[in-house]
Amino acid sequence: HLVDEVVGAARAEHGVGGGKRDQPFLGHAAGRAHEQLLGHAHLVEALGVGLCEQVQVGVFGQVSGHADDLGAVRGQLDRLLRGPRPNPGLDGVREAIVKRREDADDPDRQGWLSTLQYWFADVVEKADPAVVSIRTVERISHEQIEKLKRSQANPFGSLFEQDPRNPLTPQNPRNPQRPPATEPREPEKAKPRADDEEVDKGIGSGFIISNDGYLLTNHHVVRGADIIYVTLLDKREFKAKLVGSDARTDVALLKIDAANLVSLPIGNPEKLRKGDWVIAIGSPLGLDSTVTKGIVSAKGRDTGSFVAFLQTDVPINGGNSGGPLINAVGEVVGINSRLISQTGGYQGISLAIPIDEAMRVSDQLRTNGRVARGVIGVQPGEVSKDDAEALGLPKAQGAAVLRIVKGLPAEKAGLRLGDIILKFNGKSIDKYTELPRLAGAALPGSAAVLEIWRGGKTMTIDLVMAEAPADNVPATPVKTESKPGNSVAEPAKPVVNKLGITFIELPKDVREKLSLPNGVLIDKVEGAADRAGLRKGDVIVAIGQQEASTPAQANGLVDAVASGKQVALLVKRGEQAVWVAVRSPAP
Repeated sequence: HLVDEVVGAARAEHGVGGGKRDQPFLGHAAGRAHEQLLGHAHLVEALGVGLCEQVQVGVFGQVSGHADDLGAVRGQLDRLLRGPRPNPGLDGVREAIVKRREDADDPDRQGWLSTLQYWFADVVEKADPAVVSIRTVERISHEQIEKLKRSQANPFGSLFEQDPRNPLTPQNPRNPQRPPATEPREPEKAKPRADDEEVDKGIGSGFIISNDGYLLTNHHVVRGADIIYVTLLDKREFKAKLVGSDARTDVALLKIDAANLVSLPIGNPEKLRKGDWVIAIGSPLGLDSTVTKGIVSAKGRDTGSFVAFLQTDVPINGGNSGGPLINAVGEVVGINSRLISQTGGYQGISLAIPIDEAMRVSDQLRTNGRVARGVIGVQPGEVSKDDAEALGLPKAQGAAVLRIVKGLPAEKAGLRLGDIILKFNGKSIDKYTELPRLAGAALPGSAAVLEIWRGGKTMTIDLVMAEAPADNVPATPVKTESKPGNSVAEPAKPVVNKLGITFIELPKDVREKLSLPNGVLIDKVEGAADRAGLRKGDVIVAIGQQEASTPAQANGLVDAVASGKQVALLVKRGEQAVWVAVRSPAP
């Protein structure tokens, strides 16, 4: 449409075949062609530097050569438009689209959409050869095969049995943040025998990240496999070597014996915005080289796992796992990993591992065969709006220190129960689940700086990162409860403060057992404290971030709380500590 309009305008104004070959005419014709192009140049310029000038030269040459065949003109300029051009990057595409959108009176919307159609096809054409299909095989004995056949004889087994280890198993969207506390262990396998048979275990996808044969996929795609087969777009099949696999991030690095392969360029997921176009290529349900597209729905989606996912509406199904999520300029920005669904199939919510996280993992797997992560030795907890108000924080943010592990950096550096960690190495912590990720990304032995909130003000703590155990996972809350009457001495004269709490001395043996320097014990609760969830047997370590040492001193801290205001109590219950906000009753 663009070519027809430009050439037609030049021909109509100046004619062709009229013998007008003088330089003034040629210059005017070229100028007129360039002027026409400017009305449509925003998107064209984004497709490559100097492309408008190439089109202008093409029109100039055809008009000056008195071409009467408009089809020939169109063909030449179409080749220019579709020819090789530099990748403009996401910013160039966005700028072009925004400028085009601002031109509300532009009648050439169909031409613009046609260009975008070719754009997507070009991206897929270049990326497709770098995407692979993965088939895993398990070697099992004849006895195991017979047992499997007997289990398959149950016609209802496949309907009601689901593998909880498979991330594509439906998750409840109303409660997506409750994954298994630990990675399920594969059953012990017998040593392979010569008469064992190969049985297909599963399928998935992957993509090549270097032309010498390294590729990425999901950990759950290759977990427990004895043999991994990788099939390229050209149907060549290779046995892949498992270089390493990381259960926490669900990333696996494979290597095939091949050279001069097409690889995907690595993008920056930080530059993605909600609403950006993305493309998935993979083998859903075994249908290799399947392309689907959608948009980025959310970033940093927290599902309770170690990864903050990219959420998209790109349709994926079983078999897509491990395949690339690609941006509008052909760069991989994520690894398609799982979906959230009530049916087991796609319901509009797909999750991908950001590629920067996956590359950090793959670099370590390639170098060391495993992933070493930093740990500071605390159990983080949520800081609610009520907690923030009671502690004097400007807003609900950070990670509350609920538990400190002996001998690890947090204890050595002087972190205390109830401290609020606001920043890790300069990066703000908005949700407590971000702390394990930030700490895990730091290398063991590296220095780290924490910014914390303590006593109504900020302070910094320096520490040296330790290495997390290979099977270490963030601790889950320990719901143990101190039994009433255990090591509790009845106070001679119980005093009920205005929060409804009766404090008594914390026995020395209990304090030593809990590794606490101080604290008071709750003997009775009523009123506001009872409504806030406090219980007999709870140990109060601090009130409003001031240490509680004796019942009299603790009651004094409570009395100082203004009526109608909230105060935060640091409560130790079993192995866990937590801030609890209690509102002082109005007079």
